[in-house]
Order: sequence, then C-alpha cells, then structure tokens
Amino acid sequence: APLGGGGGGGGGDTREFPWGDKLVPAGGGHCANVWQGRFPHADQGADGYNGSAPVTAFGVQNEYGLYNMVGNVWEWVSDAWTTQHTAGAIIRDPQGPALPAAALAAERWREAERVKKGGSFLCHRSYCFRYRIPARTSSTADSSTSNLGFRCVRPLGTEEAAAEVEAGDVCANGNSE
Repeated sequence: APLGGGGGGGGGDTREFPWGDKLVPAGGGHCANVWQGRFPHADQGADGYNGSAPVTAFGVQNEYGLYNMVGNVWEWVSDAWTTQHTAGAIIRDPQGPALPAAALAAERWREAERVKKGGSFLCHRSYCFRYRIPARTSSTADSSTSNLGFRCVRPLGTEEAAAEVEAGDVCANGNSE
C-alpha cells in the first residue's frame, strides 16, 4: 500500500494521526511535538519540548517504524506542489507535476514549490492544524526555517518491516520505547 494515507499505512487507512484518531491517546502521553497553549503567545511545552525535539523522543509513530510522521518539523518531500488531483485516485509514490520547463531553462528552480508534510512544533489547532497525515502545504526550494527538515526513506519489504517494528511498539501513550 502507498504511504501517505492515515497512519502512513496506505490509502484505505483513515486515521487522523499515525497512531489513531486522538492527538493525545487515552493513556495521556504525547505522541508528537506540537504547540500546546495559547498560540502564538505561550507554548506550555506539555509534550516536554519548546522548539524541536530529538527524532526518537516520542517513539515510532506507525507500523512502519517511522518517527515524527507528524509534528516536530515540517518534512520537505520531493513531490512538486500542485492543487490539481484526480478525485479518488490512489497513486503509488506520486511525484506531482514536473517542474515548468521555463523555470528549468532559466535556472529558476528556486521558484518551484515542493510539498511539505507533517506540521511542526509551531502548529496549533487554532492556527495551523496541519500535523495530521492528510494535510500538506508547500514551500520553495530556497526556504529555510527552524521548523523545516526533510525525510530520508528507503523501501522496506514486508519481512523487514515486521522485523524492525514489533507489535505494540507504535505510540499508544507517549512512552513507546
């Protein structure tokens, strides 16, 4: 199944967050680093962090063993930004539209917008509710902020994924290690 549906588990998965439908699961622990408190005046840091957190701070967020699928820092991905999508289509590893030829010819690659996903520690439900799996936005290639990073990925076979993440390791209460 393609990554990118709810939970990072495929197009048929409709979870709001990688671990389920509640930002803070019933156990009360945090699974992601987002803004808590009155935005933008006071981040209470209830998740333990004001600003970015170490990658492994909240344990794995999904059954693929991925960390920080939402929250912490925006993740810039290789997909070109577009608002034109085919309704109901599930596309394996979508790349978005090619960069405009004129921009490439003029070496204006910085103007091309790329997708960023996952939200960040500066996201709050009242302002930027983008720390959900289906949410995305864009930025240009020359963007630089303290809440923007990128994700390096490699394909995993079913056996590898099962070996790397044992059942029960996915964040359920913020103490998943």
